[in-house]
Amino acid sequence: MKGAAWTYVAFFSRRFVTFLSTMVLVRFVGPEGFGLMAAALLVIRYFDAVNDAGVGAAMVQYQSDPEKTVNVAMLISLGMGIVLTTLSVLSAPYVANFFHQPELKALLWFLSPIFLFSSFAQVQGYWLKKTFRFAERVVPEISSVLVKAFVSILFAILGFGVWSLAFGQMSGQITASIAYWRVTRNQLSLAFDRKIAYRLLSFGTKLSVITFVGILSQTVDQVVIARYLDASQLGYFVLGSMLPELAVMGVCVSASQVFFPTFSRVQAKPRLLRASYLLSLKYVVMITFPVAIGVAIVAEDFVTIAYSELWAASVPIIQILALSALLKSVAFSAGDVLKATGKTGLLSRLIVLRLVISVPVLLLFVGKGIVAIALVTLGTNIVVMAITMVVVMRQLSARPSALLFAILPALIATGVMALACVGITLVGADLNVFTRLILTILTGALVYGVTLWMLDRTSCETVINFVARKDLV
Repeated sequence: MKGAAWTYVAFFSRRFVTFLSTMVLVRFVGPEGFGLMAAALLVIRYFDAVNDAGVGAAMVQYQSDPEKTVNVAMLISLGMGIVLTTLSVLSAPYVANFFHQPELKALLWFLSPIFLFSSFAQVQGYWLKKTFRFAERVVPEISSVLVKAFVSILFAILGFGVWSLAFGQMSGQITASIAYWRVTRNQLSLAFDRKIAYRLLSFGTKLSVITFVGILSQTVDQVVIARYLDASQLGYFVLGSMLPELAVMGVCVSASQVFFPTFSRVQAKPRLLRASYLLSLKYVVMITFPVAIGVAIVAEDFVTIAYSELWAASVPIIQILALSALLKSVAFSAGDVLKATGKTGLLSRLIVLRLVISVPVLLLFVGKGIVAIALVTLGTNIVVMAITMVVVMRQLSARPSALLFAILPALIATGVMALACVGITLVGADLNVFTRLILTILTGALVYGVTLWMLDRTSCETVINFVARKDLV
């Protein structure tokens, strides 16, 4: 409970700062600049997937000799940081040619040292997760996003365009590395043990490959857009995906920081693992379902107010990808179960399946524009979510009725909320945009809360009591 509380503090703080900074930046950096930076960050994300060779997550999963294990993991992570910085510099010209964006070369050269800086923080972050010291992660997480936002906005106002985003990205990572190092500097050191290194790399390299393929499968739509369409189209698509990612998938990512170490601890107790998974799913969808549908409903008014009409092309992207994020949230923690139980091979096959399904269809429809790309992503997630849930429920020996029981209250309450919100938007069509947006949000929150209380009062009381606790710190 304490871990979840601190994780959500860091999560919501980061998301709130990112949201505010984006509202400012879109007024100084146009769609083309955002698209160019998005292409650079795609490359950074792919390299970052293997930045520590997976030893951070392997350390969480590996339960023996924790102190020595983390020190070995740190040495491996530092070595990988040096290797990836070098590879990023060398590959920059080829990446720029692939995306037909000459400006990418200089951006990637500038951003390449980010892997070296992050190698000083990744294992420390995993160590704090493993030891359930989530409160100590708050300062590094929040300070990094604050510095990133400040630097990006400052240079954007000064007219640096896309480079303001690059300066912010780099400064945020440096801040995170320094902050994490200060938290753990007297507890961790570099060490090497051949046996431990072998065990970490045996599990970690498999996990790195899975992570890499997973990120590729989640971002292949952006790769296709960057390759075959212009940078401005990628900018519209990326900004459109940002709100569903922040509001919906951010909840899943944040919760995963707690779920993975928790599932790892109970991996040898099937009944407890099954109960933990179903309970985690229930509380995640209590948040993600209404948020996803709410985002889809208010997308047009939100973009007009927060981003300006310049970004109107992002509205249908937000709506479609919000529905896609809803589906992904159902299956998200299933990956934590498979990782915690060592079923990395099964997880990798599910991820490859997503690529096999999506890539040919994306290439077929890329000429239809970014809305068609978003619809392909939604369709792919429908298929993959269904298959993933079947696989995981079998692994846990859980009945389909257990899954339905976990998500049904949130599903019904969200449906009632959606009807109320759509009604408000229709009745209030002549209202001021800001007034209509606020009225829709308040109505949706009230209707959802009341309906969920009527359907599942016990779970609501559990959440209220958890939030009201005074011992969370």
